[in-house]
Amino acid sequence: MAAHTVRTVGHPTRSAEESVELLRESGVQELADIRTVPRSRTDPQSDLDEPPGTLGAAGRPRLPHGAGPASRDAAGLRRGRRRPDHLPRRRTMQHLNEIALQHLNEARHNGHGRSTERLLHQKVLRQTLLAMKEGTVLAEHNAPYAGSLQVLHGRIRVTSGEDLVLEAGQLHVIPEERHSVEALEDSVFLLTAVTGIEDAAE
Repeated sequence: MAAHTVRTVGHPTRSAEESVELLRESGVQELADIRTVPRSRTDPQSDLDEPPGTLGAAGRPRLPHGAGPASRDAAGLRRGRRRPDHLPRRRTMQHLNEIALQHLNEARHNGHGRSTERLLHQKVLRQTLLAMKEGTVLAEHNAPYAGSLQVLHGRIRVTSGEDLVLEAGQLHVIPEERHSVEALEDSVFLLTAVTGIEDAAE
């Protein structure tokens, strides 16, 4: 039996395409996501709508149906990991400002300086709340097919060739180019995105 080398990786700060290219350059041939839920509360760029698989020469890597992580939609809850008391599982939606303050408190006390929660997922529509401590940066990543950023608290800077500063109460379309987000002060914003559309009509 041929020997195989198994490596482990954590959540990347690069885009999916850059991460796959680095793995390919390192001789990695297959990639498996073993998380119970293919999402991250602190690194939303690691969220996967499709499971990874063979690192082929073109296209996003895929595995056959059923070969990816177990399906478990519990707002980012992982098996065996209890959600903090101040972030209860949501059977009914709380006031958005209350949710924002809960996540901002968590972001201030974790090492990543971030806390996220997907609030809505309906077909191609997703709404995610992100809280970031002052100075925290969400590394450059690809833009969704369409989307917007609504700042609920604080002030953020979106960089995509030029800087765009948004303050609490402001709503702005997400740049079509790759972009990064920096919290200029403790901030919370709502990301609304349409994904999974490749050839939709304008």
